[in-house]
Amino acid sequence: MAFDPISILVAGVAAAGAAVQGSPLPPPVADVAANVVAAVEQSAPEWDAQLAPYLEQLPADIPAYAEQLLPPQDTSPEPAVPDAPVESLEPTITVPAPVAPVVAPVVLAGPGSSAPSAVPPLTSLIPGLSSVPELVFDPNIPRDVETARKVIEAALTALGLPYQWGGGALDGPTMGDGTGGATAGYDCSGLVRFAVFQATGKELPRTSQIQFTVGTQIAWDSAQPGDLLFGNWQADGANHVAIYLGGGRMIEAPQTGQLVQISAVRSDMVPVRLF
Repeated sequence: MAFDPISILVAGVAAAGAAVQGSPLPPPVADVAANVVAAVEQSAPEWDAQLAPYLEQLPADIPAYAEQLLPPQDTSPEPAVPDAPVESLEPTITVPAPVAPVVAPVVLAGPGSSAPSAVPPLTSLIPGLSSVPELVFDPNIPRDVETARKVIEAALTALGLPYQWGGGALDGPTMGDGTGGATAGYDCSGLVRFAVFQATGKELPRTSQIQFTVGTQIAWDSAQPGDLLFGNWQADGANHVAIYLGGGRMIEAPQTGQLVQISAVRSDMVPVRLF
């Protein structure tokens, strides 16, 4: 019994579909499949005899074909690759060496001067000045020189403190309204009031406007160290006061955001003598 290849292919496809679906073969297909199997079994010896010469050659021919088709392989051992170093996941932190604090010396120059240790060096507050000049008084002008010197020395103890509006008591700096920061300080009239009280024991009025009315206004050619200087004139009078040091300099608490300092005398200042 012989079957053409198409019949065998159709029967095989039908059998595979039935197997996938898990259903039995239809009777016609089952008959064809049974006949195909019987025919194959009957023809098997004849096919074996025809294929035997080719099968005998396969063991020798397959390696030869493989050598022609496949590229040559390098059988030399691969060089060893060193393991890459494992990078640390921890960040590198460089800790700077500790820096020793710089402590500026406290110096108050000038003959006969005395100041508490809190006074910073005055030379750093006066550009171009290597030392604080000696207070110079005109001997032809009557003056309580010792009291004037004490007023100035008391005011110098406030150098470097912040301007605090409303700040300053008879015994030292206060916070005032606190707008000058976290350190106690003085406003302009508070600084003058403190310095005069420390030198004389006398209490001046609190504001610069009223302080101007207490003393005697004098001409500039008569001004001496320790005299008061009034300025910043407005409708209510003098809104600023400072202490004259001589030589065109004065010590003052200027305004919010600044420190008690030595400044050049300004053109609107008017000298007043208290003693």
